[in-house]
Amino acid sequence: MKKLFLPLILSLFAATNVLANDARAEEVLKRAHEAIGGERLQKIEGLFINGQYRRAFGDRQMAGDREISISLPDKYLIEDAMNPGGMATSIVNTRGLNGERAWSGSSGGGGGMIIRMGNGPGGAQLTPEQMEAAQRRMYRAEFSRYLLAMILMPPTSMQVEVKYAGESEVDDLPADVVDVAGPDRFSVRLFFDKKTHLP
Repeated sequence: MKKLFLPLILSLFAATNVLANDARAEEVLKRAHEAIGGERLQKIEGLFINGQYRRAFGDRQMAGDREISISLPDKYLIEDAMNPGGMATSIVNTRGLNGERAWSGSSGGGGGMIIRMGNGPGGAQLTPEQMEAAQRRMYRAEFSRYLLAMILMPPTSMQVEVKYAGESEVDDLPADVVDVAGPDRFSVRLFFDKKTHLP
């Protein structure tokens, strides 16, 4: 898998992209921002993550290596490499988002793998434009979840609503819970250690 590094320039949760002001949620997020880096987050110039992933399909599992490259405000690229059945050549699945453009593809593995998007209303085949619009929605949601999980910020282009959802426990530790909602039924629930304020 080739290495990619894309610049990432951050700005903190701007008032312009928060639709509803929940004071308790804002306070929890403010403490969490400080706990993960505070003002230093504004100096980040790039974000590149690599690791492993695992997916379950009923009784079967698929696993491999994942590389994520993000560049704000709206560039996102994921490359997943896997060797199903002990194949000598990896299959690399790529999905990307660049502003309004979204795409996916695969390479390697000697062929034989077909990925299909679902049909449209009434079973009609999706047009290329409809397929790209569906990919754009999926990849924007995925991109936004990664940003919120890693740096506690949505993309600057996404207007979100944050609400305090109460208290819970994670691994027997008390946690504050914040719900984030956005367009196209986007939602994510974030848990923060009440003592350290870390996600």
